Amino acid sequence: MSTLCTMTHTQRSVFRKVALALLAIAGMAVCAKGDTIGPTNALEATFRTVPNAADLLWFFDNTPLVTTGSPVISIALFNGGALMGTYTQTDPSFLEVAFESLGSQYTAPLVGGPAPTRVNFTSINNGSIAGQLLLTVTGGTITFNERELVLYDALSVSTDSFRPQGDVRDISYAVTTPEPGSGILLGLGLGATLLAGCTRRSWGALWEKDRLKTTHC
Repeated sequence: MSTLCTMTHTQRSVFRKVALALLAIAGMAVCAKGDTIGPTNALEATFRTVPNAADLLWFFDNTPLVTTGSPVISIALFNGGALMGTYTQTDPSFLEVAFESLGSQYTAPLVGGPAPTRVNFTSINNGSIAGQLLLTVTGGTITFNERELVLYDALSVSTDSFRPQGDVRDISYAVTTPEPGSGILLGLGLGATLLAGCTRRSWGALWEKDRLKTTHC
């Protein structure tokens, strides 16, 4: 079990707001050399788990996003090619997405959207999942720092707090881009079919050892 701190919704919200304020004051160009996702490409994260008792799966970026237009961020969770559920953010200032088990006690909203999407956690808990997260953006673009992406499982300890675990393994990220004429519509009916007509630029699990980042507190 992880020895990281237990985090509450209020703590996460305050941290994100302070970070935005400090960056605005400093006039920093956040993620200027990061990866940009928009209507013509997608971010894919693949992973597996070891057997666990977690009831939450978190995916986020520790730094504010740079946006153009009015981006709507959606992430679909797959087990192989089977869609488990989707989460759509209401605030594009940060990337923060979460899924939870059907019986989880956690009910707090995320910093950038509603409470986690409830999905069947059986494959996550028993370690059989061929995990894939597919992030798509419509209405604009987001630019993020790929080295600040974090994916981990967690165990809720109340309706608005949880304790990060360390059961997500072999995390790999790639930006996928449809080939000209592939006819793939990003954001709808994704999954394994997306990759059939895509070129991929992958940077792999460069920082799996840092996958549990305390700055999410």
